[in-house]
Amino acid sequence: MKRWTCGLISMLLCVALLAGCGSKTDGTASDAAKNDTAVSGADGTSMTEPSVMTKGYRVVVKNPAGVAVKGVTVQFCSDGECTVEKTDENGMAGFAYPDGDYKVHILKVPEGYAEDEKEYTAPKTAGEMEIILSDMAPQSEESNTDDDSARTVTAKEFGIKFTKNDAFDTALSGSLNFGAQTVKESDPAIKVFEVSYYAVAKEQWSSFAEYVNAWTQAYYAGQDLPKPPVEAWENWRELGGEVCSVFIVDNSVSPKEVRDFVTNEYYSAGEVEYFSKADSKGNTDFYFVQCRSAEQEQTLQKSMGSFYDEYQTVRNNRDGMLSCFEFFEPESGASADLNSGKTVSAFETTDLDGVQVSVAELFAKNKLTLVNIWATWCGPCKNELPELAKLAKDLEAKGCQLIGICYDAADEETLAKARALLSAAGCDYLNLTPPKNLEWILPFRAYPTTYYIDSKGKIAAEATIGARVDEYDFSSDCTEIPKAY
Repeated sequence: MKRWTCGLISMLLCVALLAGCGSKTDGTASDAAKNDTAVSGADGTSMTEPSVMTKGYRVVVKNPAGVAVKGVTVQFCSDGECTVEKTDENGMAGFAYPDGDYKVHILKVPEGYAEDEKEYTAPKTAGEMEIILSDMAPQSEESNTDDDSARTVTAKEFGIKFTKNDAFDTALSGSLNFGAQTVKESDPAIKVFEVSYYAVAKEQWSSFAEYVNAWTQAYYAGQDLPKPPVEAWENWRELGGEVCSVFIVDNSVSPKEVRDFVTNEYYSAGEVEYFSKADSKGNTDFYFVQCRSAEQEQTLQKSMGSFYDEYQTVRNNRDGMLSCFEFFEPESGASADLNSGKTVSAFETTDLDGVQVSVAELFAKNKLTLVNIWATWCGPCKNELPELAKLAKDLEAKGCQLIGICYDAADEETLAKARALLSAAGCDYLNLTPPKNLEWILPFRAYPTTYYIDSKGKIAAEATIGARVDEYDFSSDCTEIPKAY
């Protein structure tokens, strides 16, 4: 199977769900993991104990069909700290912890999956555990559903809103499918939004998607493959063809670098037929790209049958397809950890009572500000609150301050929970709701994480990771910061 065709299949398996459809591979777990011996965890999760295991724990996240899910934010907690990682193309997040007692939470899932608020128990010995996400129908405030898929889909992290206008909806007899993924994890990363066409009647799309999902589930379970309800779907992989792709990159990447990546890596089995910058928003460039493979075209012409002419018409109408896109600055982008000396981006947010707060003004009023990032579901975070209450008073006497940012304080229920926890612990220092894109302003992978910021908004020392308040010992003027990380 040619490289770009595999991408279309991975998009199809997501049934038009964005941000997490996997990479250009099939998205399954590693071959080594397939030979693992299955055991059961105390909470009923499926775990494996591989014959060859590097030091640490591996959390593998899959969808109900058994396909690995990329981009899931996984939290791994000990008694003292919680570490956060995102799953890779194999659905895997690794945590370099020794044997012990750990809890696992799913913090964030890609669009199209239901939130998972369960607490999982990791095996007591380093190894691998598996978590299965639940599917959820894609929704957006502007989207309507039909038998094809959502009419409008907004991929916020990609800076793209895609709307099937009349020319590519009511006028079509076949089906459009679309999805987005990160295809190069460099800094800056390269992302892509793909639109494909399938030789499947729109009114049959739901049935077709169900068949493909059932086929995939049976394939990875080693079971007999189901027969398609429509004979033409027997070779379903060959029913989809690329319409266009939009590559999303930081503007520090030159057009030549983008084209070289597209030609030599992403579409290595075909030739770039069309390449043009579609738009620029902020620091982000969008490139509209089409690629063609003579070999693949012959296959599609044969497999698509009467749909082939419509596929070509859609593909050749570049202006019409571009009119379906709306571009905006992505909500998040590539970032690196903030080191000592870096300046924190100024941001505004509210306290837990809804009062507007300018953090830059807070920094300016104090010689040093400790910013403690915590969450109401984080055990180590909650355990250190009484100690933080004492530390806050000590810092205030030295002309410094402690403020908290409650990461999950996004709704009234969680805000009430946060206020109750702080009150019970005697914490009367300022606590804030998380600003938009907090993880890009103050990058962190563990809870709690504490940053040290001087009056000019600069990072004064490396951040402390974990609940280590008992190790803090600031000098009288806060110029000497303890190395408690």
